[in-house]
Amino acid sequence: KLFVLVGVLLVYSAVGEEKYDGETCVTKGFTSGLLCSSCDNMGKYIYDEELLQDCRSCCSDDSNADMKYSKATLKVSKQYLWMYPALKDFIKDTAADFPSLSVQYQQGVYPVLLLINDDGLIGDSIQIDKWPQDTLVEFLKAKLISS
Repeated sequence: KLFVLVGVLLVYSAVGEEKYDGETCVTKGFTSGLLCSSCDNMGKYIYDEELLQDCRSCCSDDSNADMKYSKATLKVSKQYLWMYPALKDFIKDTAADFPSLSVQYQQGVYPVLLLINDDGLIGDSIQIDKWPQDTLVEFLKAKLISS
């Protein structure tokens, strides 16, 4: 019985550490530059265990979990914006509160937040289509360097 229990525990732990391939991650709404610290930060605001597990299965380890970014760009398609009322309200009412955030409308793009470092390089890219407005606000407060 002990061997069966150990075997079950080994299988369970191996499943929890499964990494998805790039295509699966894109299908699930994650990009190739996803850092595990972003999943950890998302876990502070979003309590969907399946989404967090998918995030962790698509992320790459990074050494600086508390990384802050100098700028962010929110990309979204105007044609899809009606499907995201929280995001539409954020852009209309709150985006201006973040001077280092720019909103770019690009046809056919689902909502994505690009976090940009001091060198002007994209440090992280996060699909935010299911994020409520308050989660996005708290995330930006945590990740953007205050001006």
